Amino acid sequence: MAATPFWNGIRRNLEKNSSIILEDLLLNKTHTIHLKPEGEICNRLKQGTRVKAIKRKGDWVHITWRSGKKKGWIHLEENKPV
Repeated sequence: MAATPFWNGIRRNLEKNSSIILEDLLLNKTHTIHLKPEGEICNRLKQGTRVKAIKRKGDWVHITWRSGKKKGWIHLEENKPV
C-alpha cells in the first residue's frame, strides 16, 4: 500500500476499531466453517491450515484463507488455543 492520505485514513479507522484484528493463525485441529456465527456450515478446514483472523464476536472468529479469497466464521473456545 502506498502512503497516501486515503490509506492513512483507513489505517487510522482500523486502529480505532478494536474489534478488527489482523492475526495469522495455524489451526491445530479440524474446524467447520460457517457463513455466519451459529449459521449454516459451508466448509471445513483441516488441521495445519493457515488462516487470517479478521474480527472476533464472543467465541466466534471471522477468518479468511487462500489469500483472502475465502471467508467464514469458526467457533473457538476462549480457554483453548487455535
